[in-house]
Amino acid sequence: MQNHPNALVVQLDTVIGYIDGKYSVLTIEIVKYKFQFVILLTSHTSEAVANALLSIFEKMKKIDNELGLQMYSYFSELFLTDNGPEFDSLLNLCNEDPNMHVFYCHPLSSFEKGA
Repeated sequence: MQNHPNALVVQLDTVIGYIDGKYSVLTIEIVKYKFQFVILLTSHTSEAVANALLSIFEKMKKIDNELGLQMYSYFSELFLTDNGPEFDSLLNLCNEDPNMHVFYCHPLSSFEKGA
């Protein structure tokens, strides 16, 4: 945070409806604005999380191009999440975008997200 004091912190988590259930949700919280939205996932996997985020990123980039905004770069700079296996693919997204930073909570410490 010291290196990026104006970064928009986005916290990610997933919620499983029930253990044998097919669906889960990806929660995306924009801490500064105390705003949270959810995306329905058809599976609780890192691929499903990555695809959901990529879909959001593509839509933001399209809006940015059409309206001359910078939503994508502001939204995608800093993510904080727990270290569940469904978030393993986030590092691949960072490799594609050097301005994206992902930080993981310590094991068994998802309370470190705070929001």
